[in-house]
Amino acid sequence: MDMPVYRPSDTWFGENTRVGEMCYFSRTRAHTNATETINAPHKVVTPITVINRSTESVKIERIRVPVINLGLYTNSNGEFVTNSLSMVLRENSKETTIGIIPH
Repeated sequence: MDMPVYRPSDTWFGENTRVGEMCYFSRTRAHTNATETINAPHKVVTPITVINRSTESVKIERIRVPVINLGLYTNSNGEFVTNSLSMVLRENSKETTIGIIPH
């Protein structure tokens, strides 16, 4: 039997209060260097590559990660990792494409 030991907060992720979906919310310690270690046996790394096709700089404040669709693996250090994600930001558009890269 699997029992969660921690349940993240529920939060709304969407364009407005009518369009969106209920998600779990969790703060992250996002790093720009993939060589940093997790240092916790219960944490998981999800590598995300961001491709900015806009001419402007973009501040990423939050990302909805489709964790239910990701595989869970261990790396050579015995740490938990998932499939990588590719996030494409388009020019003059509010739309962002997120794709899962097979492991």
